[in-house]
Amino acid sequence: MSSSSSASPLRGPRFAIEAVPEPVRAHGLEEAHAHPLVSWGKDATGLFAYSFRRPVVEAWTYPSIEYRTPNSWPVGIFDLDGGDALDRYIVEVHFKRTLPPANWIVVREASGHAQVFYTLLRPVLYGARARLKPQRAFARFMEYGASVLEADPGYNGVLAHNPCGVDPDLFEVRWGRELPYLLDDLTAYPAAARFRRPRAPRELRTEPGRNCALFEALMRWAGAARNLGQPVEPVALAWNQTMFAGTLRGPLPGSEVRGVAKSVERYRREWIEQGRFYTPAEQQEWGRRRGRASGAARRKRNAKRDRAIVSAFQAGASLHALAREFGMDRKAVRHVLRRDASSFLQLRDADENRSEEGGERTTQLILLVLSLCVLSASRWSAGGVSERPFSLGSGDH
Repeated sequence: MSSSSSASPLRGPRFAIEAVPEPVRAHGLEEAHAHPLVSWGKDATGLFAYSFRRPVVEAWTYPSIEYRTPNSWPVGIFDLDGGDALDRYIVEVHFKRTLPPANWIVVREASGHAQVFYTLLRPVLYGARARLKPQRAFARFMEYGASVLEADPGYNGVLAHNPCGVDPDLFEVRWGRELPYLLDDLTAYPAAARFRRPRAPRELRTEPGRNCALFEALMRWAGAARNLGQPVEPVALAWNQTMFAGTLRGPLPGSEVRGVAKSVERYRREWIEQGRFYTPAEQQEWGRRRGRASGAARRKRNAKRDRAIVSAFQAGASLHALAREFGMDRKAVRHVLRRDASSFLQLRDADENRSEEGGERTTQLILLVLSLCVLSASRWSAGGVSERPFSLGSGDH
């Protein structure tokens, strides 16, 4: 290899990682920006000083640095305000176990504010190369973590503390887990799995959550056949202004929005190649086919449970008891039983018996009411008609 090629600057996130300090790489950072934004930190007013870009070989000497790359999030960062920031993290992670341990934490000694870092084994792409499924999972984790830790909703996720560049007299760095996380590991916690990202854009706390909300809205718009010939970017720029107007951080940067629009355009080209744009009747038929396939997969997944329901019913268990035992609605239990031939016949016989018994009870009730009416009429006629059953008043009318 020539000397010129060996001395060439590091290019791209994969190669720039070689210039990252060893402690950060040893705790899971997989990609780095080749020319990240850096800053000397916050000034006396609490705002970040002027930020500028530096080559990666110099950037990691500054106290504040940009972790995201031009097209990926390699780290999830939570900014915690308040003197009890570290205590909140410790309670949620080590006592309540609602979150996994972080890879490192940087705490400002004077105020107690902290930033919590989770590195990703596979950085999540955003912009023109984004994929919706991993972005949804990452956005859900970030919104969940921000909610649990009460993170600062005004933090934009661009600049964060550099654990190898901060002043040790002003900051405390706590190193944690060395291995990076898979998205499945971050979202596997029961509370995180049940968490649902806020629907309203104004309630979103994190940059991945806001980016994903715009991505999903544009995907729904681009998937409609009536919008097939319309460009995505103008719609994306307009919706960005309306969706995030009045929020603490305001609309997303224009470059980020244009990247989202390019990703949606790529998806739409794939849909066209797959023939997924139909007439309304064809689209309905496509939806029915997808529904039948989904139903078959669901029945296969629940086959063991359904067999247990059928066996218990044939052994004499009632619908109410089965619904309570399996945590299902009685209609759902009945639906499972109707799919089994022998149980269907047994269920039909039971329904017919209940119908016959109900009819007999209804007939008996009608006869009882008629008997009471005849008895009342006979007593009234035996008592004579001279006695008035009621009076309109004390005077004559």
